[in-house]
Amino acid sequence: MTSDEKQSEESQLNALQHNNVTKGNIAYYYAHGSPKNGPAWDGDPSPRLLERSSSSPKQKRLYPIARYSWIDENSKIRIYVPFEPSSIDLQKDDIKLEWTTTSLKMIWNLPDSVHTLRIPKLYDSIENAVFRLKSDKVVITLKKPTGMDHKW
Repeated sequence: MTSDEKQSEESQLNALQHNNVTKGNIAYYYAHGSPKNGPAWDGDPSPRLLERSSSSPKQKRLYPIARYSWIDENSKIRIYVPFEPSSIDLQKDDIKLEWTTTSLKMIWNLPDSVHTLRIPKLYDSIENAVFRLKSDKVVITLKKPTGMDHKW
C-alpha cells in the first residue's frame, strides 16, 4: 500500500476512526470506538425492558451476638445469651455450637439471618461445651478440665 492510498483511506474515516487507525489501542478515544450492542433507538423516551434474568437468591444477613453474660462456678462456666422471643423464633435445631479446648463459636441459623457468638480465645482450657435453649435465652455450659478449681 502506497502512502497516497493510505492517505485516501484515512481521509474517508471520521476523526474517531482515524485516531484509532493511526494510534491503535493506545489512542485516547479507543474505548469510544467499541461497537454498540444495544437496541437501536426508536425515538420513544419511555423506559423498556432490555432483558430478563433470574434473580440471585437472597443472602442471609449476618449479626454478631454482642450481648451475653457469664458466671464462673467451681467446675464449669455458664454463658447466658438473651434474645427477644417476640422478634426471634429460635428452635433447638437452629443452634449450632462449635468448640475447641480454647475457643467457642455459637451460630443461630434462622430463615432470614445468621447470628454468631465468637470467643476466639477463652481464658483457660475447657473439656466440653453444651447448650440449653430456654424461653428467652440460650445457656452455654463450658466444663473445666478435671482438677481445675481456680476461678477464671
